[in-house]
Amino acid sequence: MEIIANGGLCGNTPNTLDALLLTRNISYLDGILINVYKTLDNVLVLANNDELKKDTLSNKMISTSTYKELRKIKFPSHIFKYYIPTLKELLEKYQCNKKILLKLNNVNKDYLDLLYQVLKLYQYDYYYILDDTDIINKHELLTIGKVCHNYLYLDKINKEVDNNEDIFLIVKNSYKISYNNTHFDDIFN
Repeated sequence: MEIIANGGLCGNTPNTLDALLLTRNISYLDGILINVYKTLDNVLVLANNDELKKDTLSNKMISTSTYKELRKIKFPSHIFKYYIPTLKELLEKYQCNKKILLKLNNVNKDYLDLLYQVLKLYQYDYYYILDDTDIINKHELLTIGKVCHNYLYLDKINKEVDNNEDIFLIVKNSYKISYNNTHFDDIFN
């Protein structure tokens, strides 16, 4: 079983580049899960969902906005320090041997082609999570990663996890995890 940080250490910062980069040197984390969206001008960005009003003060949607427009949008917490990062920014700065799980959204051939062009430039263990796996089955993305089938989200619960399970355990902030007789209390705070 491997522990994957959903959105990085988003308990400390919003779902931002800093939140993702903070996971690099944390020994009990095996990787990160990020949601990848495509902008109107074909830039792959990282966000919780296509609608931005939950995390920002904007009513914009990623899929109908250019990256130049999105770059101006700030997260209201943390004194507007953070912006919506690109996938390429993360891959350039992450630089560690941890796994990267990508939640693929609004998937079509153009999206997969663009994703492949970016991912092939960086050497990471890529795993793809998507609703319809048929669309990716014959795509080049499978030459540099694989579809992730065995994963479990922990949703604000205390959970005893069997370390013999061959799964990714995807966790958010403020969880108590018991793993292999080790307890991590509020590991993301």
